[in-house]
Amino acid sequence: MADPTHQCLLTTLPCELFQMIASLLPPQSVVCLTLTCKTVLSVLGNSSWQRMALRFGLSSERAQLLNLLARDPWHDGGPLNFCQRCVMLHPSVPSPPAKYQRRRRRHSTPMSHLPKTDSGGGYVLNFQHIRHAMESVPADSQAEIEYLVGRYQIDSPKLLWTISTSARRVHGDLIVRHRHVFGASRSGSRLRADRLIRPPVRICPHQSTTTERPPVNPYIKTARPNGPLFLYSICAALQAKGLGPIKVPYDTAFRQPTPDEKRMMNFASGRSRDDAVFDCPRCPTRWKVDYDVDANRSEMVITVWHCFYDRPRTASLVWPGFVRRVDPIWRDNINNEFWSKTRGFPDFEVF
Repeated sequence: MADPTHQCLLTTLPCELFQMIASLLPPQSVVCLTLTCKTVLSVLGNSSWQRMALRFGLSSERAQLLNLLARDPWHDGGPLNFCQRCVMLHPSVPSPPAKYQRRRRRHSTPMSHLPKTDSGGGYVLNFQHIRHAMESVPADSQAEIEYLVGRYQIDSPKLLWTISTSARRVHGDLIVRHRHVFGASRSGSRLRADRLIRPPVRICPHQSTTTERPPVNPYIKTARPNGPLFLYSICAALQAKGLGPIKVPYDTAFRQPTPDEKRMMNFASGRSRDDAVFDCPRCPTRWKVDYDVDANRSEMVITVWHCFYDRPRTASLVWPGFVRRVDPIWRDNINNEFWSKTRGFPDFEVF
């Protein structure tokens, strides 16, 4: 059976005429033509290959040619990419190990302990927001930082839960304030104490009212239940308005207070409710609980202040303490209400 390429009109031309036509083609076309047809290769030879190799070996277009050639080949781990550093084709470099990713994420992970709405909305604070605020707002400014201001409402069948945020500079320190306002769902009705305690309210990675048990972690054998300090501040505000004693289940859902927490409880119990400001022993966070009641309404307001101090460098050091981490990783990287280290922080004023 005759070779079908011999029946092509192009291959029936005289060799001299065919070589003249090939001389008018671009070098890339001649190479492609000789690679796809043996008859053409026997007439033109492989001299065009050598010319192309010399040309692209000394030309910057070689990288473009290799990128085009790498569009179709696939490797087991994915497509081949042309590496400018290696000057060769190889699969994509694998991502760094997980331990390096965790260290890198310390400043890229947002501060997301505030609750979300049913549609996924809410308030999420990133470290870049803090850095931009420190670089754009003078240290002696008393004005409110507008792009850190927000307000939204959490959907709840029995409570009206509104969260508002603001920020400003106080003696050079950048202070971010969150206000949680709880009101009765029906006008004229009063808040019930059990409904104020049951919602899982979290004001920082270490202070919450959750009664969940610590998650299982292979690296931590001494994880204890949630601490009672934040719950104590809520109960003290309710009792100050005559709502009766509220028993805190220390033995079941919460652990016993530490000596520092016990000292703070005793100090707060001897002061008026207007001066009862609590400090988190594990991050630069302060909070205050107020309960207002009259004939027509009742509401509880939890005001929380987070301090990032006066410089981006200092803010980068305290930022990991504001990021809640519960992954089953090494205990030094875990940061939640069940496991965290007590640290000391410089004092700061609030607004």
